[in-house]
Amino acid sequence: MIPAALGAAALLSGWLWAALDRRVTALPRGMLRVAPLALLAGALLTTDPFVLRKLVGRLAMPPAWLWGALYLWSLGALRAGARRTAAGLAALWLLLTLSGNDLLTRAIVRSLEAPYLNLPADTRFDVAYVLGGGSQVGPDARPTLGPSGDRIRQAARLFHDGRAPLLVTAGTAVGGFMQAVPRDLGAETAALWTEMGVPASAIVRLEGPRTTGEEMALLAREAPARGWQRVAVVTSAWHLRRALRHAAHHGLHATPVPADFRGGHPQWTLVSLAPSATSLYVLRLALWEYLATLVSP
Repeated sequence: MIPAALGAAALLSGWLWAALDRRVTALPRGMLRVAPLALLAGALLTTDPFVLRKLVGRLAMPPAWLWGALYLWSLGALRAGARRTAAGLAALWLLLTLSGNDLLTRAIVRSLEAPYLNLPADTRFDVAYVLGGGSQVGPDARPTLGPSGDRIRQAARLFHDGRAPLLVTAGTAVGGFMQAVPRDLGAETAALWTEMGVPASAIVRLEGPRTTGEEMALLAREAPARGWQRVAVVTSAWHLRRALRHAAHHGLHATPVPADFRGGHPQWTLVSLAPSATSLYVLRLALWEYLATLVSP
């Protein structure tokens, strides 16, 4: 906590130095120049070597390049007297700082995950439906678990624990959006379940849906027709609220089973000062869910 506070103070004092350097005559200019460097040195000296290596690694990544460039550019503009330009650059720097900050972005995604932290251990289901999007295709054209693949593994765990005798999958990835050709996400999920020891007789594939809304509409039609009364919906915890909203819109009562938690409880360190691509990705997930909620039924 102390190194991070010193690092933040160094950045702030650097900006103050640029703002005051030509206006303050009572203080030696040398002190104004040395203060940021002294604070930064103090932060580095009091930082665990492991954290320091992580910081150096993060600073070597593209988001940190832009972050550092905006900060130095704003300092230069401020010292040159271009105060409006400096203010605009500083605003962009602050936006990137907040958008890529581990603590803030994970707190935002935790707000989506909070209602689904626990599932009673004795819950039993007729089926467990897993939303598409947990798989990806490797260089050998075989399906593998993707970044959200924990939803696939969670469903297999329900089967092996005897809590869901039937696993249901569907979903199609639309070609031309994030991949060149359409992909059968249901087939990929079924193949991965087979590798996890789930027999083919315990897997049901539904055809057709491309979006979360279409998946829940299809499940709402299939569940009563097939006699499925206790339905579990398995997906990423940050995605559950939207999935259940679609399910309720189509008259389906389902029990949420969370997977793929992204919020966690990160600790503030010196590394947290620099933005990371991971935090920007987590923020994108959360913002996408909130934006989709605005247009969902």
